Amino acid sequence: MSASLSGECSYGLYLGSPSLGGAVQRAVVARYLDLDPNSLNLCLSSPQEPARKGLSRSDATRLRTLLQALGWPASIRPDTDQPGTDLSLQPAIWADHARLTQRLARLLDMDVGTVHARLLGPGGLVLPADSAERRLMSPTKLRHLRGLIHLTSDPLTARYDIFPARPLGKERRAAILRQLRPFAALASAPTGALAEGLPAILRDRALAHLSHQDVIAVDRSFQRFELHLIGVSGWTNSELADFLSLRTGQPRARFEVISPADPIVLDTALTHGVARQFCADYAAIGLFTRLHLCGLPQDIENPIR
Repeated sequence: MSASLSGECSYGLYLGSPSLGGAVQRAVVARYLDLDPNSLNLCLSSPQEPARKGLSRSDATRLRTLLQALGWPASIRPDTDQPGTDLSLQPAIWADHARLTQRLARLLDMDVGTVHARLLGPGGLVLPADSAERRLMSPTKLRHLRGLIHLTSDPLTARYDIFPARPLGKERRAAILRQLRPFAALASAPTGALAEGLPAILRDRALAHLSHQDVIAVDRSFQRFELHLIGVSGWTNSELADFLSLRTGQPRARFEVISPADPIVLDTALTHGVARQFCADYAAIGLFTRLHLCGLPQDIENPIR
């Protein structure tokens, strides 16, 4: 008995870099794969992504044989049923936010305001692995979205930190930390997190426990930080200005006054691990810093935003 088509495994076709002889056949190859030349070039620049997906085994084998005859390395692999990873979409520093938001809203069939708020929020616009929106964002579509940074995270191994979504007074913060004790959650002084390193199951329980509080959980893989300079010890004004103007590219006059009320941005878009390491490295040479999670609103402790 033959298997039904609905149960048949589909395949992806992957391209390698062609030899000199194969490179001459670009137009022919693009036509066979139903791609325009620019899309073909994008496929060659990302060999880990399939040039074609959803092919039957016979079609995939036929295309592979044809490409190999033309001098193009090609392989086929079964398609996976699920993307398998959560996806975070974040704008590049130079991106046109309005235009990027409009394009994403159309692709995802989402409200423009919702897309804009999440895109610029902590962790970016996150599409869970099992969501319909995640399935819409194919590698080809992602490559064509100018100014978009896309990050992935395995939900089975991801770790989450819980942050206050708005400024907290000392008493309110202490009360929330007491509520988090049953989860063996530790706060993070460098990042400002109320709890850190929680797996998904503890994240969900902690958020349910804090349902009346204004807090958010952010996957560490999607966190990006700004590093603010707030204090100095052991430096003369001249030495500090020379060092920091060279380090940041900012004018020397910017470093005449250093205070928590007027912090200086030393670095942006730092990952969680790099941000913490930078804090330690700067502290070792007498430069005291504070991290600010990108996407959180302005508050009295982070007036620069």
